[in-house]
Amino acid sequence: MTRVRGSVWAYILVAVAATCMLPLAMRNHGVNASKAYRHSAFSTKQHPLTRSAPYPCTCGNETSSRFSLSSPSHARLSLEDPVSLPGDLALHEWAGYETVWYIGQVSSVDQKRRFGVLYMLYAGATPDGMCPSAPGGVWAAIAAPDYPETKHPGPGRFWQDARLAPTLISTADPFTLWDATNQWGLRQLSTSSKWQDMSMEVQSDVDGGFSFSLQLNADIIPLQAMGVDGMTPGGCTQHRGQGRIGTNGTVRLGSESWEVSGTVWYQHMWGTPEGPARTWRWYNAELSDGYSMQFVFFDGAPEEFSYGNVVSPDGRTNTYLAAERIQLEQDPASVWISPHTGRAYNTSSTIRVPDLGIELHYQTWIEDNEVLLTPTATQAVFYEGVSDVWGWNQGNKVMGNGYTERYMG
Repeated sequence: MTRVRGSVWAYILVAVAATCMLPLAMRNHGVNASKAYRHSAFSTKQHPLTRSAPYPCTCGNETSSRFSLSSPSHARLSLEDPVSLPGDLALHEWAGYETVWYIGQVSSVDQKRRFGVLYMLYAGATPDGMCPSAPGGVWAAIAAPDYPETKHPGPGRFWQDARLAPTLISTADPFTLWDATNQWGLRQLSTSSKWQDMSMEVQSDVDGGFSFSLQLNADIIPLQAMGVDGMTPGGCTQHRGQGRIGTNGTVRLGSESWEVSGTVWYQHMWGTPEGPARTWRWYNAELSDGYSMQFVFFDGAPEEFSYGNVVSPDGRTNTYLAAERIQLEQDPASVWISPHTGRAYNTSSTIRVPDLGIELHYQTWIEDNEVLLTPTATQAVFYEGVSDVWGWNQGNKVMGNGYTERYMG
């Protein structure tokens, strides 16, 4: 198992951000941290703030004053219309933190290689929302197993690169989510008038270089309001998601490149952290019967903060799953101990929703999917495991693409 990491400079800066020291570091490099990112959001209306939340929406140890431009932070959002397009695609200046994920599984034309393609952008805060004064950043990775199929973590390579993104350009029409500093991100195709048609570009020079250049079509099923009508149960974060986005293009590792095709999962969250919820596990699945699912389990928070969603093949039915309906079992025999940090991660998990006849088994492609902020880091932030999924949905056998995330704090 070979591991590839980004430049020392980039990781050190991201590590500084994660420890709430980034504004000082940016000033030391001649950057005004208070103006370190730029974006414009196209919101169709001001979402009203309503009743007090059972737990305050916080940022670090202090209550966030950036939850909205003019309203107290101890509040929940009430959405008359959970999904607003194309406004939901852009970044939201009023949000205390914001993260956007594109997670894909693609295969080469000859089906001899497959790749997990990951792109994450955060704005207005560090990725966990703890430090709202931090500038934006981007992170990208490719998980490349050595063999096309495996039921157990096999040999492979996890390429990754993390960078600051002091200039994030975001518009909804035409759709743009672009890191102008590093020339990474997504843009609506110039040949299309629809935001659903977009390109995703990442170019990294890490250890010989990796890149992906993909075209996405998000017109298969509608964008979904995840959680409870688009809100997390804690009431502090808005959550949108969409599975089964068709994609094709090119993946490059070092001097080799492949024409690929597959699907991508989109996730977008903005707001403030969920009070005491500081670490989590997140899973998604795109199944052979056309269903898409996602499950979120919070640690150190009331049980009711966890939740899930089951989306029908046509996207017209989105079933919210409260915490008491979902069961998570992690295989103790699948624990992988990181040689970098000493932390333990489960590479195999099972999720059950008994009343819907759902039982899904998750298995990461490779073991070492740990996101390290510096080459000598002793503490990781994320574990990002592209996974296989198989099991049952509504009593019928299924298989598909999955994703296993562990945020350790």
